[in-house]
Amino acid sequence: MTTDLYLVVALLKKAEHDEGAQAKIVMQPMAVIASDEAQACLRAMKKFLPEMHRDNDRLEVRAIPFR
Repeated sequence: MTTDLYLVVALLKKAEHDEGAQAKIVMQPMAVIASDEAQACLRAMKKFLPEMHRDNDRLEVRAIPFR
């Protein structure tokens, strides 16, 4: 299994009823070593996100390969 470097960030998307609001970065971009984007997101969430954000349906975690 190969591992690659990913850049991962977490956003808290605006609520549907909040007009004019913007998404908020809740986890600054960080480098994560993983086998794919999904694993990179999971590793970052387990290690760095507070418990209160894990079950939030507005939480969006994104990973891109670091090149």
